[in-house]
Amino acid sequence: VVHLAASKDRGVDTAAYREGYETNLMGSLNLINACQDIPVLARFVFLGSTDEYGKLQVPFKETEKEAPINAYGASKLAVTELLKTLARSNGFSSVILRPSIVYGPGQDDSMFLPALIRALVAGNSFDMSLGEQTRDFVYVDDIADGFIRAIERDIPSGVYHLGSGLSTPAWKLCREAEKVTLGTSTLTEDLLKREVPRQMVNFWAKIERAHELLGWEPKTSLDDGIVKTWKWMQSG
Repeated sequence: VVHLAASKDRGVDTAAYREGYETNLMGSLNLINACQDIPVLARFVFLGSTDEYGKLQVPFKETEKEAPINAYGASKLAVTELLKTLARSNGFSSVILRPSIVYGPGQDDSMFLPALIRALVAGNSFDMSLGEQTRDFVYVDDIADGFIRAIERDIPSGVYHLGSGLSTPAWKLCREAEKVTLGTSTLTEDLLKREVPRQMVNFWAKIERAHELLGWEPKTSLDDGIVKTWKWMQSG
């Protein structure tokens, strides 16, 4: 069973935390409870998140003690801890896959890359920071491959990272997107408008555990992934 459903509210007020726990934790518990009645269940695969780490020092490691800073990260971590406990107490076989920043065909315009491409093509300004914060961008097909391996391989229960293993500044993603869509990489100051201190979070995740036990590694470079994303947007 692959469990991907979740509320993505990253708010920090009490309403966001209530929604996160009621939907993500209790919803997951209901699903897990149903799965425990399936005698042939081989494994439960849960989509975790690097939001579970909060602002810990990079690179993130699966052995670190998490410190989430929003409702989404806290509720995802609650499910992770539940699965770890069930593995210890009940032998419930589960794998938590924590992707970094996923992008690619199929993403809606509420996400950074498709929103950026729409703005570039339309010639509109794009309200963002200076882009100095770093992110770990990973293409959606590589994530799908990680889930397939988590289903098929005989691996220990626990947490595995799926990411590029690289720390890429947001401005570099912007330049590559501009080069692909407009044929230039001379990003204007109008695009990189202003600094937003709260967004200056640098993160990337170590992926050695997934490589060693899942036999997984990302195959799509950032440049190729942006090209594939742009082609998909054009086809729509």
